[in-house]
Amino acid sequence: MNEDIKADIRRYRKNLVITGFGFISIELWAVLKFAIRIFEEGGFRKILDSGDGEVNWFLIYFMITAFIVLTTLLHLYIGLSSARYGSGKSKRWGFLVAAGLYIGFTVYEFPDLISDFLDALSKEDPFTTADTSVASILVELTILFILLDMILSAILLKRAEKKLS
Repeated sequence: MNEDIKADIRRYRKNLVITGFGFISIELWAVLKFAIRIFEEGGFRKILDSGDGEVNWFLIYFMITAFIVLTTLLHLYIGLSSARYGSGKSKRWGFLVAAGLYIGFTVYEFPDLISDFLDALSKEDPFTTADTSVASILVELTILFILLDMILSAILLKRAEKKLS
């Protein structure tokens, strides 16, 4: 019985490390997706045309840079914390709260992704933007799977460690 529990603990720990680094690797796509949405046809123009004609380029670049940096830091925090928790170097659970919030934001964004995809299909040349929409949907589903797997592995690891004690 103890050997089975020890094997489960090793599996959950390994899973936390893998999902942590997988979540970090998704960061590249998150930055790319943000850049695509901002610079796609009409996206950046809508931001500029919404003002009174005077464009503060420094503010625009600052906001874009701040968003990219904050997104990167969030991914690094969740991913590295998961890997550290899985390797036994940390016992803090704060990354799970951040992961849960990230899941909430992802679920909240999902209807917009579906709407973007349906809008892309209704255009004359649907394959130019529909490809990006499909890729975004698949990546968001992957993020959800990674984060849910991370949270579940952390919970099951804690339970298995309690059984072993």
